[in-house]
Amino acid sequence: MKLIFIRHGDPDYEKDSLTEKGWREAEILAKRVATWDIKQIYCSPLGRAKDTCSLSLKATGRKAIICEWLQEFYYRVWDEAVQEWTIAWDFYPRDFNYRDDFHDRNLWAQTEIMKTGDIAKHADDVCRSFDQLLEKQGYKRNDKGYYDVLEHNDDNIVFFCHFGVTALLMGHMIGVAAPAIWQGMMMAPTSITVLGSEERIPGEASFRVQTFADSRHLLEAGEPISQSGYFTKIFEGVFRKYTAGHTVVYGRKTLETFPGQRLLPNRVNVIMSRSYEFEKDGAMILHSASELEDFLALTADDVYLIGGASLYNSLIGLCDKAIITSIKAEFEADCWFPNLDEDPDWELEEEEAPVMSKKGVEFTVRHYRRK
Repeated sequence: MKLIFIRHGDPDYEKDSLTEKGWREAEILAKRVATWDIKQIYCSPLGRAKDTCSLSLKATGRKAIICEWLQEFYYRVWDEAVQEWTIAWDFYPRDFNYRDDFHDRNLWAQTEIMKTGDIAKHADDVCRSFDQLLEKQGYKRNDKGYYDVLEHNDDNIVFFCHFGVTALLMGHMIGVAAPAIWQGMMMAPTSITVLGSEERIPGEASFRVQTFADSRHLLEAGEPISQSGYFTKIFEGVFRKYTAGHTVVYGRKTLETFPGQRLLPNRVNVIMSRSYEFEKDGAMILHSASELEDFLALTADDVYLIGGASLYNSLIGLCDKAIITSIKAEFEADCWFPNLDEDPDWELEEEEAPVMSKKGVEFTVRHYRRK
């Protein structure tokens, strides 16, 4: 069985609904949800979750069951350090990281600060209601922290809800203290988290996180990820950050390097090719630098030249800005981008702080402009 948790779209908390951006996110999400084989959809009673869910219900022709216990885990505790009531998961690292009891799945809800808001009872109410739902699906929670399989199934169950309650339920299923997830992880609006049941021993099931906070539907559609709930700037790939929503120009050979030779989404794709026989649905085909110049004279959009090497060398004279990713590593190569540091026609305008890639390679983004 797959349990699919979806956080609501970018929220308008004052109205308990979605912002304009949140509605766009929900619409993009709905197209993804419409491709799934779903047994049942459950939804929080709060407006922002229901609004997000509504577009997926329309896309799938389904109805959702509203569960009161799926509402955000908004219960408050008394924070002695600041002398005020605060959300149970809203701590500073200095108040949380050094506390072993906050990291213990059996003790965190029994800590003194959690007792001020009766958090153990509220958490138990949510988890018990969730387990009752799973038992109806054929998976019964036992006192050892995993589930007895009453009747195996491969169903997909979808929950439209919130980060706080999802983290609580995820910790309940995988045996991790909720504060460790609340403090150490984040789920962007409309992100998708999937837990699957593993039944390696007949009759016994445990749940493992298969996907966490997946927002690729937004990235593929060129919609920036919302920062709602974060206290730092969202990382976005450099290429997508600048080109999404604009025009990209590249050669036919570059197209052949794309997965399935698919056009880049949410962009105007202009392909340079000497062949007048070459066609590509959804793209504009140009055959020379002069044709490109004519196109540039007619468009008010930002236009990005993205390769390959022969186009960089032949068309860089048409560019007035350059965004260069400088990688702190050595690779074998058979072609090179022009060195703008040695070109008197260009000057460095800005150098961003170094960033570490997922594979541990440091890189820096440099912005140049033509003098």
